[in-house]
Amino acid sequence: MFGPASCDATTSLCWGGVYDSQKSSSAAFFSDAIPFSIQYETKGSGVEGIYLQDTVVIGKATLTSMIVAQATAASYVASGICGMYWSGNGEGV
Repeated sequence: MFGPASCDATTSLCWGGVYDSQKSSSAAFFSDAIPFSIQYETKGSGVEGIYLQDTVVIGKATLTSMIVAQATAASYVASGICGMYWSGNGEGV
């Protein structure tokens, strides 16, 4: 479950599924791709990707126009990367 392609459904088991913005009917990309990069303490580990907007459904809650960080590359990271924030109540999930 760890390695250069961890979170790539073609090479590893992703228990919660894999987010694919191309399969979302509500994903909206910014005109200029806004990149993100996260480095972890383990040497060589990290995640890179882009920010976009999409509708997120968690249980009975539907959050529209959420800013989503979509990972496009992960190195030596356990599958299961998810981070969200909304300003409605100032708390992240």
